[in-house]
Amino acid sequence: MSDGPDDVRRLRRLLEARGPVSERLGTCEDGTVFVFALLLTWGDLSRARYHADLDVITVHAVHERTLVLYDVVGAAIPPLDALVTALGEDVDRVVTLFVPDRLGDGFTAEPWDAARAAALGDHDFVGVMVRGPLGVPEPVMLPPLART
Repeated sequence: MSDGPDDVRRLRRLLEARGPVSERLGTCEDGTVFVFALLLTWGDLSRARYHADLDVITVHAVHERTLVLYDVVGAAIPPLDALVTALGEDVDRVVTLFVPDRLGDGFTAEPWDAARAAALGDHDFVGVMVRGPLGVPEPVMLPPLART
């Protein structure tokens, strides 16, 4: 995507209609943090890519046949196989930097490893503080583009 008027209008429309990327953990922010995080992290909207057939925007990168999904923005979150097909990337592994429960089965939570995360492009991990019980039985991750 670019910062041209058509792409900005599309991004704004999808952020306004955004469905949660996870049933268990997400953010209620209006998209301001999402846009600032894109601009501050990469300097532009180049990691955001619109997929017309799915009417979603993905923020992703591919590192040595590993797809790293930072976020998916759309009214409905498509299953993983539809996203991979839309991306057109030849990948063997998918890593999500959010709770992937709405993408389908087959994901395994792994303990946080800063070196591995940095190798996959997540250099700016910010710990998330929770006051009181979180209420989720397994590991979770808040999308990097929603961290404040």
